[in-house]
Amino acid sequence: MKIRKYMRVKKVKLLSAVLSVWMAGILIPGVMGIAGGVPVSAAETEVEASIPVTVREAAGTVIMEAEESDAPLPEQTELPIGTDKNQQFGPIRYSEPEDYHYKIYQRTGNEKNVIYDTTVYEVTVRVTNSAAGELEAVVWCRKDGEESKADQIVFSNSVKKPVQENTQVRNVTVYKSKTVKTGDAAPIAVLAAMSGISAGVLTAVERWKRKNEK
Repeated sequence: MKIRKYMRVKKVKLLSAVLSVWMAGILIPGVMGIAGGVPVSAAETEVEASIPVTVREAAGTVIMEAEESDAPLPEQTELPIGTDKNQQFGPIRYSEPEDYHYKIYQRTGNEKNVIYDTTVYEVTVRVTNSAAGELEAVVWCRKDGEESKADQIVFSNSVKKPVQENTQVRNVTVYKSKTVKTGDAAPIAVLAAMSGISAGVLTAVERWKRKNEK
C-alpha cells in the first residue's frame, strides 16, 4: 500500500511540473512583451530608394556606379534615355543603416552633331533607424566639385546646327557686239574698204587741182 501511495504522489508531482512548464511557455512571453523585454512585432528590415534622372535636348545613356564595394545597386545601372525624358535608378534595397555613395554620369555618344553634357553627380543615400525601429532613407546629390546640393540630376545636351552652303548665283553681265547700221546692214570689212576708196579718191582730186593751178 505504501508503494502505491508513493507512486501516486510522484505522478501528481510530475503532472504539476509539466503543467507549470506549459503555462510558463504561454504566459511569460506575453508578460515580457508587455514589459518591453521582447518585441511584440518585428521592425522593417529593408527600405527602398529610387534616384530620378532627366536628359534634355538629345538622347543619351546615363551610368550609375557605386563608390563602395558593399553599396547596393539597382538591377539596371545603365539607362538609355530619350530626348526630354525622365527615368530612375531603382528601386534600390537597403538593409543596414549607413551612408552609401554613388556617381552618376552620362556616356558620350556617337552622334557628331550632339555636344554631350559631361557633368558628374555625386549621390549620397543615408539609411538610418527611425524612432519606431524602422529603416529610413534620405537621398541628395551635388555636382562634382561643387559644395551646394543640386535639386535634381539633369543632363542638358546641345545639338549643333548644320552649316548651310552658300548657293547664291552671281549675276554676270555679258556684252554682245552689235552690227553697225547705215540704213542697211553691211559687213564691217566692206565699210572699211569703201572708206579707203573714198579717201583715195579725195587725195587724187586734191592733187589734180593743185596741178592745174600751176
